[in-house]
Amino acid sequence: MRHIIVDSINKGIQVWIKVHPTDTGRQLAVRIETIATFRTRRVTGIFTAAGKSIPLDNTPLFSGWDDVASFIDGEQWRIEFGEVDKSVAGKLKEAMVGWVRGLASEGKG
Repeated sequence: MRHIIVDSINKGIQVWIKVHPTDTGRQLAVRIETIATFRTRRVTGIFTAAGKSIPLDNTPLFSGWDDVASFIDGEQWRIEFGEVDKSVAGKLKEAMVGWVRGLASEGKG
């Protein structure tokens, strides 16, 4: 197993991210979102140490075992982050908070 180093959303902090030989860009983006941003940001771009853009879809990170063998453990990769889109769960939470506040203002809560 190999690792890449990426910047965290916390200034001056770098984190090590596991990279599996069978990973896709999408899988790596999810792992980075979880570890480097605590799921508070969405990965909008991944760039290798050489500057190659990684597609954020189901395209494999490595085209073959030669790519895996030449991968240097601990490479610094650059990540671009964007805002997280509100999910259905987030919208439901907002609706529930509004409903509870409405009950509280009516004296029922």
